[in-house]
This record gives sequence, structure tokens and C-alpha cells, in this order.
Amino acid sequence: MHDRLTKEHSGPFSNGRSVFARVPLTQGRYCAIPSTFDPGKLGKFVFRMYSTLDMDLRELVFDKPKHPECCGFQGFAKPHIGAMQISIVRGTSLPPQDKDGAVDGYCIIYCEKKQLTTKVVRDTVNPEWNERVTFYLKKPDEDIVIEVWNSNMIKDEFVGQYTIPMSDRRSYKGGNVISRFELYGKGKESTELKQGFIWLKLFYTEKMDEV
Repeated sequence: MHDRLTKEHSGPFSNGRSVFARVPLTQGRYCAIPSTFDPGKLGKFVFRMYSTLDMDLRELVFDKPKHPECCGFQGFAKPHIGAMQISIVRGTSLPPQDKDGAVDGYCIIYCEKKQLTTKVVRDTVNPEWNERVTFYLKKPDEDIVIEVWNSNMIKDEFVGQYTIPMSDRRSYKGGNVISRFELYGKGKESTELKQGFIWLKLFYTEKMDEV
């Protein structure tokens, strides 16, 4: 979605052949955009990034997914009908899980056949995730599930989940509206209310040419 994201770093323009910057970043997804001082100038460049941890560094080539193909032919596979943007802002008042009364919380998002996981925020019952994901949907009527988990050395613990009702998708307007949702159990306990809340910002659109 082409909207303004939070700027983590912006380096000064320089006439030198190289520009170096050391930027502390938390674990997450980032977009690095090299640019020239004057707009419209084209040229080749080399971009190097170093990190203390492994990175899944990829070139962003397309503004949106390519039209799906079936057996090498376009038009036979089901196209993407809409796009759903989910900002997982924070969790509040989560139930203490560890002996010290804290939570090492993270979220798993299930959408159609995709699964994405946020970073782990440690030692707090009020984790701030501030992560955003975008799903291109072939089945916009299918609900999206967000599970909250506590990270452990041996076995992670389920905290609660919230199901985003996609029947209400046209009401998800995005903007600066952050909504609080209650957590529930899963399976046979899907109607059981759990302790804690998750705060989300939701945006849905079917204008694929504008995504």
C-alpha cells in the first residue's frame, strides 16, 4: 500500500562516492530507498548492508503481485480480488505466563494459506509490536486469525486469539484509527473470553490499481 511509513533513518546527501551510516534497528521489516539529490537522475549504485544477525534481504521489484498463472497461462488461475493491511500495534493486560510475571509475546497471523509471525517482545504484559503486513486476497470473505503466544525455550504457550470478521471488511478504512479487540480461546474454547487485548489498525481495499 503506497502510504507514508515511519521513517527510521535518513542520511544526508553527499557529493562523495560513498555514504556510510550505522543505524540501530529492532527486528522487523524495512524498506531502504537510495536516492539522488536531484529528482529524475538515473544511475547505477551498489548497496551494502551489514548486520549482527542473518537478514532476508531482497530487492523490491513489483508494486503488487503478478497476475497468477496456471500451467504457465494467465487467466486460468483465480485473481486477487482485494488487499488487506493489518497493523499489529500492541497488546495490553496480557496474563502473566513466566515465573517473573511477564510475557515474551509474539503474534501469528493466518490469512488464507499464508502464515506470518511478528517479532518477540520480551518481559512485558503490554508488548509493543508496531508491525504491519499486507495480504493480497483471492478469498476476501475468509476470516483472518491473529494468535498471541508466549515464547519459551521448550514449548510456547497460547495466550489468546482474535478473528478478524471479513464480512465487515468494507468498514476497515485504515487511517489513524487504532481499535482494541478482546482475545478468545481456540478450538472448543473459541467462545471463551481470555485475559488481555490486542490493538489493531485495519485497512481493506478492492482498488488493486491503487495498491
